[in-house]
Amino acid sequence: MAYLYLAITFLLFVGLFFRLVLQLAMRKMAGAKRTAVFGLIWGGVYALLLIGYGLFSRPHQLAAGELRCFDEWCITLVKADPTPSGFHLTLETSNRGRRAQRPDTPKLFLSEDGVLRRLPDEFLKERVDGGATRQTERNVEAPSTAKNVNLIAVEGGSPSLVVVDDENSPFHAKSFWRLK
Repeated sequence: MAYLYLAITFLLFVGLFFRLVLQLAMRKMAGAKRTAVFGLIWGGVYALLLIGYGLFSRPHQLAAGELRCFDEWCITLVKADPTPSGFHLTLETSNRGRRAQRPDTPKLFLSEDGVLRRLPDEFLKERVDGGATRQTERNVEAPSTAKNVNLIAVEGGSPSLVVVDDENSPFHAKSFWRLK
């Protein structure tokens, strides 16, 4: 449903652009002005929807072993063991599709009391064969003074930044695994 808003908006703007060019070529300034104003109003409504969905979204806590999927590609936190300097993480990536694939632009973050820190994510960029899973282990540092430590995995890339109710859209809450 979220991509429907984007598709409608895109098609509407394409139509409005051609209508505007045609009206300007025919020197119909009043019609061109109405077309431009309608386009601006529609763009404003879309921006309000995009930001509003993000602001009213709520974070979703994932349990260890619960998959976070991006199309057929998935990641999960298998376990997180505390260490003196942070955590020893066991992560698993899997492919539920038939062909080898990887996410578009994967990112892994550690949230320490709400402050995001990007983690090395080179293993996320590796292709996973269809129907296969791959485990990796990572040590991450986290201050012992942090009260809430969460792991967040996202798949970016456009057009998800401008899709209403997509986790990558502005101000949208992220799904996370609680580490502490």
